[in-house]
Amino acid sequence: MLCRFFSGCHLFVPIFDVSYDSYDGLKERSPWTFDAILAVAGKIKSGNNPPAPSFYKALEEAQGIARSSLFGPVARKEAVQGKFSVNSIGEMYSGPL
Repeated sequence: MLCRFFSGCHLFVPIFDVSYDSYDGLKERSPWTFDAILAVAGKIKSGNNPPAPSFYKALEEAQGIARSSLFGPVARKEAVQGKFSVNSIGEMYSGPL
């Protein structure tokens, strides 16, 4: 799923460094950003078909973390990446890709 995200969405949402933001690195540093990427990739995978349950699960996790940190201070770049990614999911979810 991470490869799917970086093969297409990364061009339109260029907030990640492919050489630094690896699968293991994102998973360890920022579960929020990781969940957001999985949700975006899940939406891409489904195309115009209804999203799979994995999309909804990743979206639920990412939005839950987003809600809990909405008004907190931003201490790391991964928090900004997560907020931006969750926002892009909202844009994608409201209409076709």
